[in-house]
Amino acid sequence: MVTPKILFVSRNLPYPPVAGSSQRTANLIDALREVGDVSLFVIGPQDRRDMLEKAGYRVAATAEPTGRRRNPFGRVIERLAPGKAEPIWRAVGGVGVDFTPDPGLQESLRRLLAAEKFDLIVGRYLIPSAQAGIFEPGLPPAIVDIDDVDSKSVAAKIASPASGALLRTVLRTRHGKVVRHEQALHARAARLWFSNPDDLALSPDNSDLVPNIPFALPARDTLQHSPDAGRTILWVGSFNHRVNLEGVVLFLQQAWPAILRTCPDARFRIVGSSLPDKFQQRWQRIPGVDVVGFAPSLAPHYAEAAITIVPLLDGAGTKIKVLESLGYLRTSVVTRHSVAGFESLLQDGESLRVADTLEGLAEPVVQLLGDHGLRHTMESRGRSIVESCFAPTAVNEAVRNSVERLIGTTSSV
Repeated sequence: MVTPKILFVSRNLPYPPVAGSSQRTANLIDALREVGDVSLFVIGPQDRRDMLEKAGYRVAATAEPTGRRRNPFGRVIERLAPGKAEPIWRAVGGVGVDFTPDPGLQESLRRLLAAEKFDLIVGRYLIPSAQAGIFEPGLPPAIVDIDDVDSKSVAAKIASPASGALLRTVLRTRHGKVVRHEQALHARAARLWFSNPDDLALSPDNSDLVPNIPFALPARDTLQHSPDAGRTILWVGSFNHRVNLEGVVLFLQQAWPAILRTCPDARFRIVGSSLPDKFQQRWQRIPGVDVVGFAPSLAPHYAEAAITIVPLLDGAGTKIKVLESLGYLRTSVVTRHSVAGFESLLQDGESLRVADTLEGLAEPVVQLLGDHGLRHTMESRGRSIVESCFAPTAVNEAVRNSVERLIGTTSSV
């Protein structure tokens, strides 16, 4: 049986698998390697090739979205604002620019496909896939991992208390256009992968559920329950993702003061890369807050934590940081938005606590800090759920079934 050749098209890198998006990218590539030979088409600078190849990935090509700069307007922007022509062009070009092929990316992909035969293209996220031109006629069948649905991200941003009135007005206008572009591209994909079961209804005839799981978790026998007298509340998440920054800002404003009034010895430890200096300086002045920044290993921070928090109100898909916390044997206090897609398995009061508002996070945080027995019971339940429902085999099986449904039975590689 011939092993299929698969081209994985992505702007998001699988290495290092630290941020949630990178962890999913790495998981998908590993699962695809179980059914075929995988090569990467990387949307980004050439230096990414060297890093990825050293990490064991085969990179067929790299390309940057520079095609927009070839028009006269783009060339003027490039002279006035070097390196910023593409984002400015996208900002002024409207929604359609996001969802149509970029000439530079499309040309690079065509050259690669002319030189090397592939049986299947898998795109990571809808917009980069569309900009690379994977939906164009005459190409191999295309699967797209949607993960975060763009229209749902816009809708969540409209509803977020961090959004001002003007931004909401602009986003409402954008939302309908995004939905129309999404629907058109969904129909052109051979298969769609979603991480949130609710999203399957967007395109029921050609969609599959591929769960979102942590890339790697420590073995259960290496973990201990949270310290009985623990008072540390842990946040883990990269701040190059806007919704993470907004979530922590709002938690500090709306929940942290109430927690400190009841538990004056509580500590809020913030772990995450790419935190802007102004926020780091501001947060370090808040009583009880410890700003760590990037941490080469999360294990010691989870070990010292009593609980974690996920105070997000924005974004789409599913929140891998919730599963990561449970996998590290730590229960979490989360907003209802943060547990979207997991509701049937992760229920309030069983493995974690769920609040409807940011202010509502304070009460369960205080309760759990004061009751280590309850914490330990919830920690065991959470770890068991992750082990049984969010193991790598779940992703591997979903990916194999979807690929075989499209191109026939494959041999194990």
